[in-house]
Amino acid sequence: MIRLSDSFANLQSIIDAVPHAIFVKDRTHRIVLLNTSACEFLGHSRATLLGYSDFELFPADQAEIFRAADDHVFQTGEESENEEQLTDGRGCTRHVITRKQMVRLEEVEYLVASVTDITASRVAEAKNHHLSFHDPLTGLPNRSLFEEKLNGCFRNVAEGKHLAVLVLDLDGFKHVNDAYGYVVGDNILRWFAAKVSDLLGPEDVMARIDGDKFAIAMPGIGPSGDATSLASRIVATVRQPFVVDGTTLEFGVGIGIALARDVAIQPDELLRRADRAHHRASAADRLSICYFDAGMDQMIKRRIRIEQELRAAIAGDLIVPCYQPVVSLNGDRIIGFEALARWENESLGQIPSDEFISIAEEAGLIDALSARLLCRACQDASTWPASLFLAFNISPISLRDPTLGLRILGILAKSGFSPHRLELEITESALVDNISVAHTTIDQLRQAGVRIALDDFGTGYATLSQLLSFRLDKIKIDRSFVARLDDSEEGKVIVRAILGLATGFGLTTTAEGIESGEQLAFLKDNGCTEGQGYLFGKAVPASEVDALLNLTPWAVTASAPRMLAAGPMAG
Repeated sequence: MIRLSDSFANLQSIIDAVPHAIFVKDRTHRIVLLNTSACEFLGHSRATLLGYSDFELFPADQAEIFRAADDHVFQTGEESENEEQLTDGRGCTRHVITRKQMVRLEEVEYLVASVTDITASRVAEAKNHHLSFHDPLTGLPNRSLFEEKLNGCFRNVAEGKHLAVLVLDLDGFKHVNDAYGYVVGDNILRWFAAKVSDLLGPEDVMARIDGDKFAIAMPGIGPSGDATSLASRIVATVRQPFVVDGTTLEFGVGIGIALARDVAIQPDELLRRADRAHHRASAADRLSICYFDAGMDQMIKRRIRIEQELRAAIAGDLIVPCYQPVVSLNGDRIIGFEALARWENESLGQIPSDEFISIAEEAGLIDALSARLLCRACQDASTWPASLFLAFNISPISLRDPTLGLRILGILAKSGFSPHRLELEITESALVDNISVAHTTIDQLRQAGVRIALDDFGTGYATLSQLLSFRLDKIKIDRSFVARLDDSEEGKVIVRAILGLATGFGLTTTAEGIESGEQLAFLKDNGCTEGQGYLFGKAVPASEVDALLNLTPWAVTASAPRMLAAGPMAG
């Protein structure tokens, strides 16, 4: 116990120099001495505060806590230190450290309390804690908090109720984010999070778990219809357009759903299943909803295996171009070849090109793969007759890179292949998603003599004015329209319209996927200038191209479809 003999007058000047609030109370719990910092903290003058008790200064629940701590010090003589909350003179709740001890002054016992304000540090700690478990952009729980809450949701499963987890993202968000910038992208994510949150039930939990990917836990649901209903409402909500800078943007949403009907499945496995179902939903189509099934595990394992093998295959030039003939429908002769990637793996066998190319795009390998394929194709095409062109597909992912044009021209220079013999095929959706970059790239290539063909025409969302702004050389009619020529009058109307449009703008047309003489006859009668498909031949290795070019020329007719030769262009 500290024994003091100085007078109050001497003490006052000492404690006024202390920056923390200091109070001296008697055994009736009334203030008999306080410093300037204490007056400022409580927002009253010294004259007003002298003689006040805690119950006259603070809310009753706080005063009870302070009184009990004071009594303990008076009774035991022990020093105390406590973290407490009190309301200051402005009505704000403050976090403080209060240190109390008993002293004797002129043989009378008093309690001295010093108060250190730690509000700022506690607010910062609370903010950091919140940020540790919440997404700062949307305010939603982050992945860590979602997994914690998902564990808690399994209590309902143990009680015989069902639990659903949904994983979802915005289809097309990345393209918009790249085109309009992160400010617009952030606004879209906040809009999406708010719209979906409004659809949730009181027990549902939504989190942002990565980029534009979100997860929802629905505890205590009935049969899967509850999850399906929510997913359908989310799809309908996302269909509503988002307007930015006068431009209307539309998005799709892929939703994967996994259900837990008993505690045999663990929370992390349930989330993983929903994520795999989401991957299937996103790959299937816009606005797609997909439930997890056991076959998806095998699909994901295959995808992982292909990606692992793909890296080695690219480095070892094991993926090679094969060449499908492009035929002049007017002269019945081969006028060029389209390079198509082929990959046969020792353990996985022949892997479909659309499968490994999509994996290459997702894994960030498409640029390396395309560069090696184009270089190899240019070398092969250099041995063909100079009148034959080489067609090569450009990935939509590659078209986002503003250096693409320069890289292609570099490959042409290195291989010695003439730019005038190269025809690059770019999909309609790729052009629209990357308009500014696509314009720059196409202008660079066209100035060097490279021709540009619009691939899969009619399957994207471009306007006619957008397409014409690229000054295209050719339109390729998608094989899905050609396939409908045999049994659909509507298909014929669409193809006629495309051919008429191309003719009006002076564009060459190539029909893909021609498999029958009837299709060929219709296309020729309606002005289509070029064609490719199984009717003329499948893609062949480079070693077999000469054999095709040296065949005796003859025409293909509707009644006698056979392989076309190179005719007078054969070398």
